[in-house]
Amino acid sequence: MSERAHLAKETSDALYTILDASVGEIRLLSVQPLESDDDSETVKCSLIKTCLAVADGQYDALSYVWGDPTVTRLVIVNGHRLDVTENLDKFLREWRRRSGNGEAAGFANRPLWVDAVCINQDDLEERSSQVQQMGTIYRSAARTLSWLGEATPFSSIAMSALHQMASEISGLPVGADPLSWLKEDQIDLWGHDCERETCQLHRHLQFSTRNHVWNCIMEFFELNYWERAWILQELSLGREASLWCGHAAILLSSILVVITWRQRIVGRARPQFAGLVPWLSVQSGRILNTMYLENIRTIKQELAHDQAVQGGARRWSRFVIAVKNLAVTDPRDKVYSVLGMANVAVKPDYSACVETVFAYFAKFSCLSSGDLSLLDLSGLGILPVRAEGLLSKDLEVHHLFLPSWVPN
Repeated sequence: MSERAHLAKETSDALYTILDASVGEIRLLSVQPLESDDDSETVKCSLIKTCLAVADGQYDALSYVWGDPTVTRLVIVNGHRLDVTENLDKFLREWRRRSGNGEAAGFANRPLWVDAVCINQDDLEERSSQVQQMGTIYRSAARTLSWLGEATPFSSIAMSALHQMASEISGLPVGADPLSWLKEDQIDLWGHDCERETCQLHRHLQFSTRNHVWNCIMEFFELNYWERAWILQELSLGREASLWCGHAAILLSSILVVITWRQRIVGRARPQFAGLVPWLSVQSGRILNTMYLENIRTIKQELAHDQAVQGGARRWSRFVIAVKNLAVTDPRDKVYSVLGMANVAVKPDYSACVETVFAYFAKFSCLSSGDLSLLDLSGLGILPVRAEGLLSKDLEVHHLFLPSWVPN
């Protein structure tokens, strides 16, 4: 018996027992309803083991920002006390509220896959094995639930506007002019009604669209959630994604409808009734986080046409480059966070140091693809990493000792 198996045997009454990776075993979390009328009641959950083949389509997978690991809240899992980040606790409470009120129609009481709880984070071997299965976990989920955090002064306005625009665009006849749904009386979308200097709500924006709704949308896409490296995989692989911010929700597919529409109107003349600054802001795509969302849309299209099985090593490199400036909790996730989309036989190794992981990625990518273009990104020195849930300016610097041919 291995030391790891022996340890699990000795602690069989503990929260975590060993998962059998050979049969695709995972854990799923069920949130128990309130036992009283007190919403502040500690969240209680149950954790069960199952196989991915059995659980296919029977659970939801959570996508969220871990948040500050030093700020935690207590939850009870199978009778055990477990500390989770504050942001996860807020989601579990929202899930409990929606399920209890019947607002989670179609998936109330469906079990959840939540990485921080369903993976034994202290077991590096299990963590590596589960991350290797992450792509399958999100593909097999009935849907991805994206928790963007608690509501903000702008989130409900932004989500409502995006939903309404998607509805209008989707209602256009095939081949119709993509501008034909725009109307002169849509002052809320195209008027100059907001200046950064006079609107305190948007005072932190780098620039103003001079329109309150579009400023709210820009603020929405600047939430910390969109800075996570992991969401490229989580949102691309899921069958459908429902984005939650406080009590409001919107489907990812609705947002992608707006993204596709924006691409179709690039270069089109501005309608006379549309304000110049809002129109140019929409044309630029910057306020819609289009580079990231268009990546997601493209990957979904490739998956729908089975194109994801081709060029695994090149795809891995492509996706690592796509998320290289995004936030991770662990620097090794700069390469592991997109592995589930790459179709390569690579197992994450969280027992290896950052330099070893980066060097392995570079060597594997170059040798497997026969392409040395990755060397364009090579370099020595420091690696500034933005931790999930922290502000962009809060950087943790890692001093790396890398061969000159390894991308930093």
